Amino acid sequence: MLNRCILVLITLLASIALYACTRTDSSATDDDAPKTVRGRFMFTKSLHALRVGDSYAYRDVTQYFFFDGKPWKPADDPDLVDRVGGCDTSPNTAIEMLRCTGDFTESYRTTYILRVKDGRPEARKIDETCGRNPVWIDNDGQWLLFPKCYYNIVTDEKIAVTGMPFADDPQGSTPVQYVLGVSPDKKTVIGSYDLYPDSSNKDKLVKLWVIDTVSGKSEVRKASVAKFPWLTDYEQPTGDILSPAAASKHFVWKRGISGRDMLVEPELLGVWVRPQYPSNK
Repeated sequence: MLNRCILVLITLLASIALYACTRTDSSATDDDAPKTVRGRFMFTKSLHALRVGDSYAYRDVTQYFFFDGKPWKPADDPDLVDRVGGCDTSPNTAIEMLRCTGDFTESYRTTYILRVKDGRPEARKIDETCGRNPVWIDNDGQWLLFPKCYYNIVTDEKIAVTGMPFADDPQGSTPVQYVLGVSPDKKTVIGSYDLYPDSSNKDKLVKLWVIDTVSGKSEVRKASVAKFPWLTDYEQPTGDILSPAAASKHFVWKRGISGRDMLVEPELLGVWVRPQYPSNK
């Protein structure tokens, strides 16, 4: 009887020791969660979890906005932080702001700008009619290009945009995925239509969208990667900054007689016309 009791006690102690080794109860910063900081603004997360072995028995991720070192919520939208999918910042490090995207509850279609206005923090929701997933047009970091508008994050100025591909397709590509460059007068956008070079000739031609955002007209033109190899340049985001397309820094624009900015480099060659295939009828 004594031996059986000892055996049971040993088994119980071994089980407790095993549980103690595999159970992790934590309340700490989530190493996998992003922390975005610019000036006095910060977006961060914390993890409260109970882990047994390789599995979570309990896990709760809480998101926070901080301003000037203190937790902060917009007075007119105190639950905003709970609907944010992520934040980044302007490529201009002198601008104190965060750009945040609404999460799945908002179909990732909303953009929020956290900034300082009249000395106080505020959150500005950019009208959803502009579209989603904008791109910074240059490293000055004030203008965002959406599928249907330009938006100045400092002054709230808005300029209508027409002719952008996929603008009315809720599942289509967004500017951040295909825009290569924007003219200084914000009237022409150059996008990547097909950057896989045609190796059938020495110029290695690629296809570029040329979009007139005033009239809405667009055409696909060819350009030589052999002459302008930077057309296919790509840069990973730097920290919390999703910079303009790598190729945009090489674009050369010149003010034309019409008063509009004209593209000088890369040189645009002939218009590409989509092949027409015979009908099966």
